[in-house]
Formats: sequence, C-alpha cells, structure tokens
Amino acid sequence: MGSIESKKLHDFPFDFYKSTAPLQIYNAVIFLIREGLHNVGLYRRICHCYDKIPFGELTTEFQNEMATLKSDKEKATFLGLPEEMYPLSKCVTDENLKKLGENAKIDQWEKAYTALGLPLSCPAALILEYPMTVYYMLTKYVFPKGVPTNEPIEVHLPGAEKECDLVFLFEVLLAFLPAGVDLTIRMVGPSVSPNLKDDQRLYKFEDKDRKSKLTIHLVTGHYEKQHYSGEVFASEKDGNVNKPPSAVFMLNPALLAHETWVPTIQFLMEAKAKIVITDVMEPNIELLRVNMMRIGFKMTEPHQVNPFRGPLHRWTPDCNFPGFSNGFICVLH
Repeated sequence: MGSIESKKLHDFPFDFYKSTAPLQIYNAVIFLIREGLHNVGLYRRICHCYDKIPFGELTTEFQNEMATLKSDKEKATFLGLPEEMYPLSKCVTDENLKKLGENAKIDQWEKAYTALGLPLSCPAALILEYPMTVYYMLTKYVFPKGVPTNEPIEVHLPGAEKECDLVFLFEVLLAFLPAGVDLTIRMVGPSVSPNLKDDQRLYKFEDKDRKSKLTIHLVTGHYEKQHYSGEVFASEKDGNVNKPPSAVFMLNPALLAHETWVPTIQFLMEAKAKIVITDVMEPNIELLRVNMMRIGFKMTEPHQVNPFRGPLHRWTPDCNFPGFSNGFICVLH
C-alpha cells in the first residue's frame, strides 16, 4: 500500500480539486452552496440533509417532477446538470470524441469530460462517479474486448443505496456504451425503500437513434441466491431473467463491517460469479484479500485505484487513512 503521493490519489484534473487544496467531505456543503447545487436534484445525497428519506424515494420524486417539465433545459436545471448534458443518452457527441483521437479509451476523468464537452470547473463528477465507475467496471473487467450488442447484458448491484437516487443519471451509460447495447441493472438492498410501488421500481431509458436500451430495477431486500439466479425476476417480460448476471458490482459495500454480507459472498463465490468491488479505503481491500484467502478464495488480479473515484477527500482520523468514494477496485472470481 502506497502513500497519497505514490498512488497519486489527489491527482484529479478538476479546477475545484487540487492536490494542494483537495475538496474535503466536511467542506462539501459549503462548496455545493457556492456552486448553487446544495439540495438541488441529483446532488441531494452528497450531504445528510435527506438522510431521513429512504433510498429510492427521491427518484420517485424526480420522476413525478420530470413529467411536468417540457424542455431539456428545464429538466437539466431540475436535476442540477449542465444543459449540454441533456438528454443524457446523447451527451457524448462525435465531435467531442474526435478530440480524444480514434478508438481512444475513456478511462479517466479528463477524457470523460472531453467526451461530454464539460469544462473542468463543472462539479458533475461528484455524482457521475457512480455511473462512470459502473462503465469502467463493465469495459475493463467484464467485457475488455468490447461490450456486446447482440445480446442483453445484466449486472447486479447488491447493497445499493445512493445509486437508487441517481437512477436518472445512469442514463449517461447509453452515451458511453456502444450503440445497440441492451443493459439491465438490478439495484438490490435492504436500504431500498419498501414503500416503492411497482411502477416506482422499474425505469427504462432508450436512445432510438442508436437502438440502445437501459433498464434499472430497484429491489428491496438482502441479495440472495434467487436474485443471482434470476428466479425472483422470472415473471418479468424484459431483462435477462433466467440466468445469472454477467457480473455483480458492489459499490462501497463495507464488506468487513457487516456480517450480513457473509452468506452473500459465500454463495457468489461458490457460484463462481464475477464480482467487482469498490471500497473507500485501500487497507480494507487488503484485509478483504487476506480474509478471502482464509476461506479458500482469492482475488484474481491486483487491486487498483479507481480512475473514476469521487473527487471528495474523506480522511478517516480514527485510522489515519485517506478515503474516496469508490476509491479502490478489486476483482473476486
């Protein structure tokens, strides 16, 4: 494990985050107020102002409000996004991609911002870290030779929390993934609001010009075998419902802090699932590696710093380690 300097953890391209003056979690509210984004749209989960509202219910509110808005500008403003990002499924233009060069991989924030046509002063990375981390996991660890477009793809996100209130932001995946992709994401977790009705759990996005589709499903409960097998989804008409997902992504799950993860990890490992995990702190990844070895499993490749980690520094004083949301990635298989 290296230091902040050797791992270049403060190496962000943004105007609002400098290695000499990183944006700190305790200054997040002040920063958002200055940017006019505190408690605005998709930024509401960055601070604790909405902690009493169960995960997924903000997305219901967004859905209801978006239905009343007519113009792209109004929708972008409501969500707290730059106007040039809306509609999200079309926010990556050919003109911007040409700036990156032919067949360039979008594997870091600066390239993603170039593709989106955003200035590096834009704070959208504070929320884009979730869909961009999913994009990176898909393209690097699951489909390194290219995301298929000739069959439906499904990934599961056990332990989902904040992701459930960024559903509308995940539409940006349609802009970054190949034309013709058909992706289903199941966000499953006990923290997903049990109050959601059926029509508040399933969200569908489509780019008809590129023939691309994205379905996001919010599911309340602990992630169990019937979720992984697809058995619990077998009554649905859409989605890859009768076989396991292509991969299981766990974003900031704090696996070692909660015993409820033990049976989940065990059945996933026994099923030889492709599991990609992020963690806030690097030592947690190392502890996970050691504990997996004790029960007969191992990481298939060295862990790495996530290039799409959240640009919000989370220093943890009780253990004296730096942290970033989705800061480090490891693979179990």
